[in-house]
Amino acid sequence: MKRNGSKRMLRSTLVFSVAGLSWTLAACGGDLFVGDPPEDTENPQTPPPPYVGSGECASEDERERDHYETWRRTMNDFSTLAGTSWHGTLVSGVGRNISKPLRLDIEQDQTATVTFGDADPPPPATEADKGYLCDGPTFECTIDTDGVPYPLHGALLDGEQLTLSLLGTSPWTEWCALQTPNVWEPDTSPCSFEAVPNLGFAAGEDRTLCWAYEDGLGGASGMGGEALTFTDDQLVDCPWAKMLIYDGTYCDCSSDGCFPATNEHAIEFSLTVSEDGQSLSGILPHSRISPEGTIELRRVD
Repeated sequence: MKRNGSKRMLRSTLVFSVAGLSWTLAACGGDLFVGDPPEDTENPQTPPPPYVGSGECASEDERERDHYETWRRTMNDFSTLAGTSWHGTLVSGVGRNISKPLRLDIEQDQTATVTFGDADPPPPATEADKGYLCDGPTFECTIDTDGVPYPLHGALLDGEQLTLSLLGTSPWTEWCALQTPNVWEPDTSPCSFEAVPNLGFAAGEDRTLCWAYEDGLGGASGMGGEALTFTDDQLVDCPWAKMLIYDGTYCDCSSDGCFPATNEHAIEFSLTVSEDGQSLSGILPHSRISPEGTIELRRVD
């Protein structure tokens, strides 16, 4: 399968809103905030420095990274919830018959994570040419992020309304950084980059062997209905091929590196803070993380 010449757009920004609160994006002084800018708290945060492009692709790089950098630099304001932990379940599936542990951990410094499942965190990504968090050695591998903490940015507590934002591709932050940016269309878009060149790929019948090839069928023999044949130097890791060539929605790239793919379109859902402040509940819509499900959390600190 070969992707067309247009870059794939991801995708996977999740926004939690409590009691029906929705987020809008508003630019102010060069920074983008979700809702109102966070107010000063007892634990003020310093955002990381802004990304500044350089070289002949500087403006295109800044535009490509804009949404990710905006999300990454937006600080949290949990107010009185700082320093608390919440454990519970996400119940999903047809008839709500699948239950998975879920936890929300909020630190005193206002950083926070959401973790789906109770597995131990996976080892960090270390191999650029291997798939990551795709369970199984074949092209049919299944994405598995149980136990992976998803960092939160832009959280806001306003009375009983709590808004959280997580990026569905954040578990692949380090893995994407291992990838090498490749110009997608050198002749027409010299400053448009992806984690792989404009490749095609093929998988064997048992999906354990995969081959990548450039320029249509370049290097692959067999035309006019004949079976294609490949050489050993075209072999690639099948999970890697699935994630970066077939799917292509995990990493975006600028000329100087790759990062988790993002999208300005948000998936929203509501949580409700109980009157006694000891529970959170709501509905998670279908996303790349999970089917639609019901969230029930209890404060455990």
